[in-house]
Amino acid sequence: FYYYHLGNKFIDNNKYNDALKAYQSAYKIYVRHNLNKKDPFYYNILLSIVKVLLFKLNNFEEVMPFIDELIEIAHNIPDPLFFKAYYYQKKEAYEKAIEIYLKTIDIINNNSENIDNSGINSSYNYFYSTFMLEFGRCYLALGIKDKAIFCFSKAYDENPKDYEINIFILLCYLLASDLKKAINYYLNFNEKISLSDKNEFINFSKLPETDIRHKKFLLSILEELKNSFQNNSDSKTNSKKNKVIFSNKELELINNKIQ
Repeated sequence: FYYYHLGNKFIDNNKYNDALKAYQSAYKIYVRHNLNKKDPFYYNILLSIVKVLLFKLNNFEEVMPFIDELIEIAHNIPDPLFFKAYYYQKKEAYEKAIEIYLKTIDIINNNSENIDNSGINSSYNYFYSTFMLEFGRCYLALGIKDKAIFCFSKAYDENPKDYEINIFILLCYLLASDLKKAINYYLNFNEKISLSDKNEFINFSKLPETDIRHKKFLLSILEELKNSFQNNSDSKTNSKKNKVIFSNKELELINNKIQ
């Protein structure tokens, strides 16, 4: 208990490496004393380790054994499978990730209460929008824009003010050359835009797709997205309060469209 709660304190102070060490100490003690692995507390220790490794430290080399153990303990709730799908997504194994995301949806449909047989509660309702966003990014990476838009729209319905969700819906419509819809989402997240600029965007959205100005304007927004959200730790442009980092595949799609 001591090391687990110590890890939580480190998380509160954004000390993620220290948090990981504390959670791992709690895990080792639990295993050494051969305590009940069906106890929800043990699940919470594993869950904390996985979340730190996946989402805070981006450590994909050590995380999979812990994910597999989560699945073994609580195979009737969607959370562990979401982590596994996300792992393969970050490894750019998008087909594998989609396969697991679909299995996750099957579990959700078959267990509406999202409670495992051992009494472990799912947090699915809290991360649904994130789940659909990441699911959509896999389809986007494979160029399947209609399914990507479907997933992003589901995420948007749950959390319409989310900065990242609006970015990816915008990107999808830009890649599909649908400037009218793209501009709607561009105006959603760009809070500093002036009224005169808004009117300019709206006027451009009314241009026919054959108009050269339409294409140039669309490409200018793509360039802005690329420069603002590419994976560059030194970039001063990627300083939004909700950071978005495009994957290599997403940047490739943007570059191909621009060219």
